[in-house]
Amino acid sequence: MQSLIFILLLGTVQAALLSIFFLHKRLHRQGYFFLVLYVSTIFLQLTFKLISKAWLIQHFNVVYALTYQLPFLYGPFIYLFVRQLYTKVAFKPVDILHFIPFSIVLFHFALVDPNEYPLTWIRPFFSPYLRLSLQIISLIGYHLVALRTWRNVQKGANQSEPGFYRPQVKWIRSFIYSSFVITTLVSVTIYYMYIYFPVLQPVRFAFAGLTIFIYWVSYSALYQPQLFSVIKGTNVNAIGDQIPRLTIHRPAKKYANSNLSSMEGDRILLKLTELVMKQKLYLDPNISLEQMATKIGCSKHHLSQVINEKLSQSFYDYINYFRVEEVKSMLASQQYQDYKIASIAYDAGFNSLSAFNEVFKKFIGCTPSAYRKQPAQQSQKERV
Repeated sequence: MQSLIFILLLGTVQAALLSIFFLHKRLHRQGYFFLVLYVSTIFLQLTFKLISKAWLIQHFNVVYALTYQLPFLYGPFIYLFVRQLYTKVAFKPVDILHFIPFSIVLFHFALVDPNEYPLTWIRPFFSPYLRLSLQIISLIGYHLVALRTWRNVQKGANQSEPGFYRPQVKWIRSFIYSSFVITTLVSVTIYYMYIYFPVLQPVRFAFAGLTIFIYWVSYSALYQPQLFSVIKGTNVNAIGDQIPRLTIHRPAKKYANSNLSSMEGDRILLKLTELVMKQKLYLDPNISLEQMATKIGCSKHHLSQVINEKLSQSFYDYINYFRVEEVKSMLASQQYQDYKIASIAYDAGFNSLSAFNEVFKKFIGCTPSAYRKQPAQQSQKERV
């Protein structure tokens, strides 16, 4: 059990740090307020598991009883997070109704002695099996609605294809699925721990899933900060094929002190396009930002600035895009049908098979082998 305590302690500390991180960023969106509340609920769930059950019951019986009701909060928080993140629908007083199940229990403890038997109309929230059933229904319903909101956003993202927009949309899908699995596991674990206490106490190791989940979100925030610092969409329920309008919030201009003129920027971009499109320098597996800048006749900092500001990409994303297009063309060609995918990847400029597979899936959404198996007609259509 000492190992579990250590794991839960790590999760508790990380949940607190993650909440502080989101608050410190001061994002200009209400959606992240609900993400903070979501993470804070995980913090409470882990904290109460670290505290002695006997001590809680003896000194804070009401608080201990509320720990069984926390899964009622995960569903509303994740739905409101996704909704507020992408739509113009403002939070209204009527949205408080999403928290009725949890509020009912608070109402009971506020007006009734916690040791007294609950009123008939709220007994389902204190019956282990009925409470579990209601929590599962809540988790399924809210995660499905959040997923439907995400799908509406995805349609707009697929149409407009902004460079930094798609990663966030894809991450939100993973977040919704992961949240459903973890929170459902927590709800079921609470049920079995209550029913079979103290026989099935080892099942409490399932709470370690919350720690893993928190560290995954934290890793995403650090490794891909753009996931938590861009885009505010329009109403996803808008009629027609309206593409969401994006607003980018940046704390400061990255190249505020650059002396690059507009004319010089245009020259660099024109020369870069010529080297890539006509001379196909991306086929060189050793091509670097410095080498490309030398060929263009500019500093690597100015070249990086041009690619960042005018193309909204990094240098290697820009180069890899053309390499992937080259691979797609070769995979769809009869001339290369007998070539191994690895050979095609190296011919297109990749110098690592693992990096190639990762980059290809990032741009295309499937593995190279799966893409090759697609009907020739579909591959030609994608190239057009």
